[in-house]
Amino acid sequence: MSTHTDTTTLDRVLASRARALTWLEAHVDERGAATYGTAAMAARGPLAFAYAGRYDLAGAQLEWLAGLPREELRFSPDGRYGSYPLLLLAQGAVQANRPDLGRALHADVVDWLAPCGMPWSRSADGCGETEIVPSAQAGITLLALGDVERARRVGDGLCAAWEAQPEPDERFFIVTDGDGALITDLPEGIDEDERRHRVVERDGERQHFFTGGIIAAFLVQLHWATGEARYLEVARATQDFAMGQPHQFSTLQVCKTAWGSAYLAVATREAVHRDWTLRMGDWFADGQAADGSWRDHHSPYGSDGEYSVTAEFLQHLTFVAWALGQRS
Repeated sequence: MSTHTDTTTLDRVLASRARALTWLEAHVDERGAATYGTAAMAARGPLAFAYAGRYDLAGAQLEWLAGLPREELRFSPDGRYGSYPLLLLAQGAVQANRPDLGRALHADVVDWLAPCGMPWSRSADGCGETEIVPSAQAGITLLALGDVERARRVGDGLCAAWEAQPEPDERFFIVTDGDGALITDLPEGIDEDERRHRVVERDGERQHFFTGGIIAAFLVQLHWATGEARYLEVARATQDFAMGQPHQFSTLQVCKTAWGSAYLAVATREAVHRDWTLRMGDWFADGQAADGSWRDHHSPYGSDGEYSVTAEFLQHLTFVAWALGQRS
């Protein structure tokens, strides 16, 4: 439970958001290029600048990023989460009111959709193992692009994956096979890093704690777009799983639970989601460095991830402020 009132937390959130914007502005050159980290790490920048009302910087950074070879918009050489930076960039084009870039990026996004209906996140070819988190972001991006039909395909796949969970109170398997079936049998000798990419243990440490929140944020939007109640129910369920993880505040990966709770707070008016949104607003403000950034000391990307995480937290703070500004 937050120790602050709604008004106090909202004030802190808005001040934190302003500091984050100042830091991001200081790390963009005259071309719009990020001067901190890799191009893939900057892919969320246009979206963050647009949410903050800096459409000039959002547009400049979009043009810089969209003009790069697509292979530079990957997090890792093996293509894991390969579609994710591209999805963020496409959503940024919509938010920045650049339909020209949005159309071009939409075509690229569609190329990443596997024949089975979910985004193939490790390769652009064919249909194979699919990870839930980039799929949820694909759904969010497709809705932003107005592609409700494809977003529904993603949403149906995510709902099926949740409904197929054998022990939903204990763990959340997050990879499906080429036919869209949930993979619950893990390979022999799997290491801890690969295990974290395949299953989220509710009581585990250093898990992908962001999983439930991003799914909830997408499915609430899909519920609004289609009117289908089942999307809202699965959003509630995945957010409940996210909020019930006892070790999640040990890493910055808790961040997306704020995204899910903000959408659910507006959609349901339920106190549990508003209370979590308040808690997360204070958490963001408490963890911010004096210069306005956030630093993930556990990030596999090292200091390169600082620009990305600061841009992402500005985005989440925008939704926290939106939710807290609503009247019950």
